[in-house]
Amino acid sequence: MTQRDAIGTTVVVVVVVIVIIIATVGFVMLSSPSTPPPNSATSSTGSPTTSSTTSASGLRLTESISSLTIAEGQSLNVSISILNTHDALNSIQPSDQWAFQGVPVSLWPACYFSLPAQMVVLNGSYTAQDLQRVANSTFSYGCAEGVEITQVVFQASSDQVNITGTYSVTGASQTHGPFQMALNFTTGGSWNLSALSQEPNIPILSQDQSRQPNYTAFAPGVYTVAVEDEWGQAVAMHFTVVAASSSSASKTTTTGSSSSSGVTTTSFSPSISTVSTDSTLSTVTVIVPQGATYQVQSSYDCLAGHFAQPFNVTIPSLLEGGIGASQPGVTLYVSTAQDAQTVKLGHPAAWVYTSGLTNSTSFSLLLSPGSYVFWTEGADMGCGASTITPLEQLTTVSATQAVTLTPS
Repeated sequence: MTQRDAIGTTVVVVVVVIVIIIATVGFVMLSSPSTPPPNSATSSTGSPTTSSTTSASGLRLTESISSLTIAEGQSLNVSISILNTHDALNSIQPSDQWAFQGVPVSLWPACYFSLPAQMVVLNGSYTAQDLQRVANSTFSYGCAEGVEITQVVFQASSDQVNITGTYSVTGASQTHGPFQMALNFTTGGSWNLSALSQEPNIPILSQDQSRQPNYTAFAPGVYTVAVEDEWGQAVAMHFTVVAASSSSASKTTTTGSSSSSGVTTTSFSPSISTVSTDSTLSTVTVIVPQGATYQVQSSYDCLAGHFAQPFNVTIPSLLEGGIGASQPGVTLYVSTAQDAQTVKLGHPAAWVYTSGLTNSTSFSLLLSPGSYVFWTEGADMGCGASTITPLEQLTTVSATQAVTLTPS
């Protein structure tokens, strides 16, 4: 057989095989229910509680919610992320292509302008297009000093970024990071954007949960939770709140966690769970569960981030607990709710207890009836006689002993 004959025979065999494959595929397509091709821009990922959209530049914006249905009185846990889908570095310039106006999301330090994402949690069912009309309140704030971002560089196949920008004080170009473009938070209700945008200290969503939006508690109905990034992408999801069952006599603390690139963050609902001890039959209110972790951000501009957990005291009670914190440490405060409304250099203007800067502490104090806030502040960098480094560090705080309230 010549070489030409061999090639010709091979071509005939390949053609026959292709015909058989096409016939088989055709049979399968005729025998199975047809499904429409997935949308190339937006797709549901993993489960109905997760949705994402990917831009032409390779950035994937993802939103996940803890459930499509929750009971009245429960909270919703939300996770968001911005991921580089390219297997190489992805350098992108900052943009201002907002699909709607929402609460700013601090995926990097709040004084690095501008922040890359915004969010809304609204009463009602809205599409991403509807949000242009109903979410139109502008959220503005300023910093004594900061960085004007000129370049955002995503690591390959990652949600980690480094950012380059101009320092407002010296005009020098600086590179900062890496920062994780992911956030997990919990809310117990919907947000009034118009009212929130007019607050003296507007809410900013961040890992340290220091400036969470005030909310109106979830009532039965349909709600919209949506996220957008500064590059024009938006994801809107919906969930339903049903009437609480009459058998649900107590509130429980809801926990959720997100993990990305080896970093795990657990958040818990601001609702307070109450239990009774068998030995004394006294009621113990758990304000922060033992083992719960959260993060607060230190600062170089004398305005560190904080975590604030409100609670009420109905009769004279003993507040006890303990925390451990990574470097550079945190400061605990217990203040009245009224004093906590005025923030001075990152902490309440007045307080009934403070731990001072610490990495580990326990406390016990008697409180009279009233409304209070358990406040954890990150380290203030560059303030006072000493400077703490590194700058803008997220400090992980863990409740080594549950923060509890026991009637005295």
